[in-house]
Amino acid sequence: MKNFDKGTAVRTVLLLIALINQTMLMLGKSPLDITEDQVNQLADALYTAGSIAFTIGTTFIAWFKNNYVTHLVRLFCFKIAFCLCPLVVT
Repeated sequence: MKNFDKGTAVRTVLLLIALINQTMLMLGKSPLDITEDQVNQLADALYTAGSIAFTIGTTFIAWFKNNYVTHLVRLFCFKIAFCLCPLVVT
């Protein structure tokens, strides 16, 4: 009995919580007093947060990545960089 690993203990506790929850539902008791409006509000908040995280992530990836389309654009950017900072570009 002393050699329980953490995984076994966590799985056992989660199983007991699930069994208690199922028993309460079968007896007609609501274990969590949540309304449909609260669920919709949470779904909207999660969607907005995910959308913001996706936008910020793609912005940083596009910003820090050199995405030159053609050789002409690369040459143009090199000339601008050389004119602005002639000591940096060698």
